[in-house]
Amino acid sequence: MSPLACEVRNRFEAVYGSELVRLRRKTAALSAADREAVEVLSAQVMQAFSASIEAMLDGRLEADVEQMVRRIFALTPPDGTDATPA
Repeated sequence: MSPLACEVRNRFEAVYGSELVRLRRKTAALSAADREAVEVLSAQVMQAFSASIEAMLDGRLEADVEQMVRRIFALTPPDGTDATPA
């Protein structure tokens, strides 16, 4: 997996974790089995979405495409500079 694909996956997992906490409050009235089913389904959706993005990012990317991906997913470039133009 390319470094950028790995960064995107980590970002997806962080967002998923935050959303799962929010989702738990909304599904508190469900039975434990139903909550577990919702969590499993949401994890599968996140993994499928992440996998498709990772597959696209595993090849060689033009610099402007990498910059755009970093901006969309709020990732810091490898040199530590801000990806947002001034």
